[in-house]
Amino acid sequence: VLLCMLISCFFLTWFIIIISFAPTFLVKYREFSAADMGFVMSCLGAAWVFWGFAVPAISDRIGRKPTLVIFAPIAALCPIALIYGDSVLALGMVVFFTYTGLGCFTLFMATVPAETVPPQVLTGALGLIMGAGELVGGFLAPTIAGFAADHYGLPVAMWMSAGGALIAGALALGLKETAPLVLQRRAAAGATP
Repeated sequence: VLLCMLISCFFLTWFIIIISFAPTFLVKYREFSAADMGFVMSCLGAAWVFWGFAVPAISDRIGRKPTLVIFAPIAALCPIALIYGDSVLALGMVVFFTYTGLGCFTLFMATVPAETVPPQVLTGALGLIMGAGELVGGFLAPTIAGFAADHYGLPVAMWMSAGGALIAGALALGLKETAPLVLQRRAAAGATP
């Protein structure tokens, strides 16, 4: 639960900074037209829907821990792509394939805790994870990113977002596997002579 709280803080940093800063970043810093910015943001929305289903489904097969460890660094590439992507169409495609973090949210905010703690303390655990994430990643991090962007330029916010996803992925290395199918496979493999 403690690890999920920390992952929540850093993954929400990734998410809130991208959502808050990307439109301004694309129009003011990258000098995209409003239509081009809208296209890239639409790709973020489409990715949100796609990866929101795909990542949890993948985690059912390969496990919660490896899924978070794999998809968090991929998510870190999204804000970096916003800094360096040239063609609007190519940027939209890269954003779609790298905006994987929203699919991870289900895992550390609900699935892993639900598979870890007893049912009688589950709501408290979920509240701690979500509350810590919202306080740090939803309030503190974007505020710091805003001050940093004012002093050092808008790209610093995107780098902070990428850093949040990378730290979340590193923290996921400390999780214990909780996916029932993966645990059953391991148990069956251990029982086989």
